[in-house]
Amino acid sequence: MGSFQLLVVLLVAALVNLRCPVLLLPASAQSLTDMYYKCSRNRNYTTGSLFESNLSNMLFSIVSGNEVSSGFYNVSEGSGGDRVYSVALCRGDLRQDYCRSCVNASSHEIMDLCLNQKEAIMWSNDCMLRYSDQSLFGVLDFRYSY
Repeated sequence: MGSFQLLVVLLVAALVNLRCPVLLLPASAQSLTDMYYKCSRNRNYTTGSLFESNLSNMLFSIVSGNEVSSGFYNVSEGSGGDRVYSVALCRGDLRQDYCRSCVNASSHEIMDLCLNQKEAIMWSNDCMLRYSDQSLFGVLDFRYSY
């Protein structure tokens, strides 16, 4: 390949990267500025409560086991008013380690950004994580679109 052809290939690659940087970066390389979130401000929990414990346990179980191996995860933890429902979803073409990395980053950030909130969602181009004190399964909800 001549130097001119190599220059053209590099230029095209640079332009594609500028127009679609997310497509070329794995989830672990994306900055958290590429993540979006929304918190429900009308329902909160007390620090140290059973709800907080259930939420922490549930988020830990999502990223610590093989649950994200398929790219989709839903679970609930606890009972009654302290029950937490969650959904995690990754883009279908992501490798399992990138999926887990994206969900893991989301789980840490969502706890800080939506402190003491009983419902929150965080998403990027690679993954989405949502939790709530109300069932999420089979419920169509447009409140968290962008």
